[in-house]
Amino acid sequence: MESNVYAFGKVQGPLLKNNKNNRIREPAQLPLNEIIDICCSRSETLYQNFKGTFTHYKQNEKTGSTFVIKKEIVVDVKSGASHFLFLTKSGKVFGLGSNENCQIGTWNKSHEKPALIYYFKKESLTIAGVACGANTSYFLASCGKLFSSGMNTYGEKGSSKKISNEPISLVSDNVCYVSSGTFAQHFCYCKGNFKQLYVSGRGNSGQLGLKNKKNIFKPALVLDLNLEMDLIEYNSNEFDTIKKVVCSKYCTLVLLNSGVVLSAGDSKIIGRETEEEQQKLQFQQITALRNLKVKDLVVGNSHAIAITDNNLVYAWGTNSKNELGIKDSMVLFSVLPTQIGIPKIHKYDKIKLYCGNNCSFVYTAISNSLYPDFERLFQKGEFCDLEIHGCQLHRVFVEQRLHTKITNELINQLESKFEANAISNFFKWIYSEQSEKLIPNPIFYQIGELVGLDGEMLQNMSLERDLELLFADTQSMDFTIKIGTGALSFHKIILIARSQLYRGMFLSSNCGNEIQDYSGYSLKALRVIRQFFYTGKVFIKNFDQKIFNELKNAPYYFQFDDLDFLSKIKKINHFKKRKEVYKEIQKNNQPNNNINQKKSVYNNKKRPNKKNKKKTNHHFHKNRNSNNNSDRNRNRNRNNNQNFGRNQNKNKNKNKNMKKRNRKKKNTRNENKNTKFENKDGNEGSSKNEKMGVVEKVNVEGKSKCVENEKK
Repeated sequence: MESNVYAFGKVQGPLLKNNKNNRIREPAQLPLNEIIDICCSRSETLYQNFKGTFTHYKQNEKTGSTFVIKKEIVVDVKSGASHFLFLTKSGKVFGLGSNENCQIGTWNKSHEKPALIYYFKKESLTIAGVACGANTSYFLASCGKLFSSGMNTYGEKGSSKKISNEPISLVSDNVCYVSSGTFAQHFCYCKGNFKQLYVSGRGNSGQLGLKNKKNIFKPALVLDLNLEMDLIEYNSNEFDTIKKVVCSKYCTLVLLNSGVVLSAGDSKIIGRETEEEQQKLQFQQITALRNLKVKDLVVGNSHAIAITDNNLVYAWGTNSKNELGIKDSMVLFSVLPTQIGIPKIHKYDKIKLYCGNNCSFVYTAISNSLYPDFERLFQKGEFCDLEIHGCQLHRVFVEQRLHTKITNELINQLESKFEANAISNFFKWIYSEQSEKLIPNPIFYQIGELVGLDGEMLQNMSLERDLELLFADTQSMDFTIKIGTGALSFHKIILIARSQLYRGMFLSSNCGNEIQDYSGYSLKALRVIRQFFYTGKVFIKNFDQKIFNELKNAPYYFQFDDLDFLSKIKKINHFKKRKEVYKEIQKNNQPNNNINQKKSVYNNKKRPNKKNKKKTNHHFHKNRNSNNNSDRNRNRNRNNNQNFGRNQNKNKNKNKNMKKRNRKKKNTRNENKNTKFENKDGNEGSSKNEKMGVVEKVNVEGKSKCVENEKK
């Protein structure tokens, strides 16, 4: 997957070559490869690559430290002012950073490496979502319970209790979403079917969306899309739900599935035009984005960024460190959303936004084109042959994804136990959501249990794997394309979702179950295209230039997404050319040729002919050589034996000399002893013996008497 990261503002991490300072005025591409996620705290930044390795950059660091959470797949990362939370695919949570206010939920003051929060393991709870405030953390369990830990100065913990080392329970059930912000001192959560919004915490800037600016220590309902309330002035839709909520220190922004953005808080960040709108404390629509459909939204400390369905990026708020990416460096503030130019952003189908303290990131990538195509198929609702609670579906696709047959009894149970909005959200996830993300809504687990899928099976669902199984099921294929004498079978639903050509063909006329193809493509090329339609993968056994030329023009003829397909085809062609060049280099390698030339010259030299010599001479020389060798061996053995005898004699002489020396030493010792006792009267002997004799007389009288008796 090809990906790029564009940054602007005061960035923590790898810098550009020509930028001495870590301040980027205009959106510029960072020297990062294979990045899939970014997370920013107050002064630190984390970059995650596709292998699961994190690179941690602290303030003013040019080279970061790397770490990996072993045996776990991280699906979400959230940050507070000085701590991080990592949510894994198995439902575990790890914490990193400061824990002075118990915001991580452990007993240590800080964690230099990611540490598991054992409280949820002890309570046997699986976590489906996490959020971080400035000094607080929030944990959403798959059963719908909400927990919090950390500071509670302004009610941001949602409880009357003060600091506790372990997380405490806030709401017992039916919570489907929780959100806060890196710099926020309040939090929000959704209840029901993403239609009710509750808030708690600090409200000094009106960021809670209530009629006053007081702090709230217990969650209060602030927005209900089920009721006709005067809080929102926009064309409401009865099926509209809350998609995302983001919080900063001074504001709260709410994104609805219809693309509408609601705001509340400080007038400088909420994006309202007139003073009357800015003075209202309750949630109001951002009128500057009224004619645009926003699909994603993020907020930093004092700025916000949004992206529309046409991949247009808008930013507003403070610009003191160029965090808005505006070319004019004199602009220090922008009340209204201003468009930002990101290079070639229209080519990418996967775009993410990130905000830090004084920086912003735009992540662009070309992902597998399966997800947007099937999401578009669900939204249009064409060629449907199944209906559940007013939701139009495709039977073959749904049965393959759920691995069960949809019967009338199952349809009646789903319609009686769940609302239409919950059913539509579930099947929207079935059509489009990637398996890397956890299911955020606990209602999805209940629907999955009714269908026959437990929580683990729902979490491990893969659209690519299910379509590969559908590709292998040739019996259920209901459409055939003939090419000359050959033919290929398809599922109609795959052609409708993946190719605009066949979709228009099926809409305009009834083609039946068979068609003759006159496109001029070979059967081999069409097999490659069919595999890409089903699995999003490209595999070619015998690749040549002719097939490459056919496949290069296939996206324009069949009218499907060309970015992913062409990038894979070009990679295969590139690797093939590299192999050919490598083979040519091996053949034309100069040093090897010189060696071969030398060998050939040596072999071509004229040698004397031995064929003319007599056989007797040959045998005579052979025997003479053998006799000479035997004589040499005998002489060697004799010399060795002689040397061995000489060495033995030398060793004997050495031993004799050593014995003589030892005898002499013993004799000299005995003589010295005798002289000591002879000189006890002081008449004879050296001065040394005289002194020793005196000592013996004074100190040892008994011994001197014994010596006198011996002499007598």
